[in-house]
Amino acid sequence: MGSKTHMTENERISISRGIFEGKSFREIAEEIGKSQTTVSREIRKHLIREKKGGLGRAFNDCRKRFKCPAEGCGDKGCRRASCASCSRWCGCGCPEYEKEECSRLSRPPYVCTGCSNMARCTMEKRSYSPVIAQKEYRALLSSSREIIRCTDEEIKEMDRTISEGLAKGHSINHIYSYAGDAMPVSQRTAYEYINSGVFSESIRLSQPRAVRMKPRKKPVSDDTAGRERFIGRTYVDFLMHRQASPDVPIAEFDCVEGKKGGNGRVLLTILFRPASLQIAFVLNRHDSAHVSECIRGLRQRLGREMYMRLFPVILTDRGTEFSDIATLMAFDDGEMASEVFFCDPDQPGQKGRCERNHSEIRRIIPKGTDITATQEKIDLMMNNINSMPKPQFMNRSSYQMFVFLFGQDAADALGLVEIPAKMITLTPALLK
Repeated sequence: MGSKTHMTENERISISRGIFEGKSFREIAEEIGKSQTTVSREIRKHLIREKKGGLGRAFNDCRKRFKCPAEGCGDKGCRRASCASCSRWCGCGCPEYEKEECSRLSRPPYVCTGCSNMARCTMEKRSYSPVIAQKEYRALLSSSREIIRCTDEEIKEMDRTISEGLAKGHSINHIYSYAGDAMPVSQRTAYEYINSGVFSESIRLSQPRAVRMKPRKKPVSDDTAGRERFIGRTYVDFLMHRQASPDVPIAEFDCVEGKKGGNGRVLLTILFRPASLQIAFVLNRHDSAHVSECIRGLRQRLGREMYMRLFPVILTDRGTEFSDIATLMAFDDGEMASEVFFCDPDQPGQKGRCERNHSEIRRIIPKGTDITATQEKIDLMMNNINSMPKPQFMNRSSYQMFVFLFGQDAADALGLVEIPAKMITLTPALLK
């Protein structure tokens, strides 16, 4: 059985070469791994027809061209006394004209290639060009994808479903996780419809990530590089630790600030890397004292054993709010709790998953907005974010992955709750 994939340019070249060498369709088909029917259909579909004559002879495909009974066609420009010796094309309206087609072209290989009489023949010529065939194939493939293969009612229903999801801050992948069975087209096609303006309500800029990115700020020098707290705890040391213990879970710490000069409240965010699940705690001040107080409260809430299971390694940036190394590393009685490492200066990509989740938080708490929500509202926000289906987890949520990796008891201890996909809201309205 031949391959069911589309014909490639190299296969078309092999077909052309096989015709020139006089091979049968069966031989050509075996060479390229296709069926004889496919080869035959390919040639007939991309035939090139040319009205040209032979060597020293003009094109003329009249059946009576050698023994024409007409005594002239009445054309003032014609100097022939009889049409029998005319080298002009007889399709000019002559009543005696009858089109003749070569009988060889009605059977394989359907082209004039290899015909011994082609140099003298004055009838229509047919040939096959792999280059032209490939261009025609690409043009047909492109045009077929431009056609909207949905009815007006299907388009309206898709537009309504997608626009309602986008209004809640859902991504296209998120929308398809709960409404995909009712969609007549794939996710990729839905993106194309949005970008092409097929929908009236669902527009490109409504998508969460379809924004213009501002240029990154110029990196500043590392004025803390010489501090002792970073010795043995740099990002290089982190990579060496990961190489020695690749299966140890990583927790990424960071802070999300509110309005500059505002009420001073920030969010301490903690991302569990294996599940890409993030939790957040409201801090009244952006300093190390409030971070240390939050960590002590979290340890008391989880218990010593569970905390050590969830936080064996901590990766954070070099902000002064994480300068209390002693609290980050050990319990109050001095027992070792976590290994702590710091990213390089101005390298947010070294804890990229944490930064990526911050973009979800910013959809609900836009940059430049005071953080006024209670801890209960912040927990609700993070539960909505953690319940989003993610492609990298085969549309499972971070919550589901966390439960799978760390257990339901850990999820309950952190106050994690799964939100049904269709009920998730990722807009500022969530905190109102």
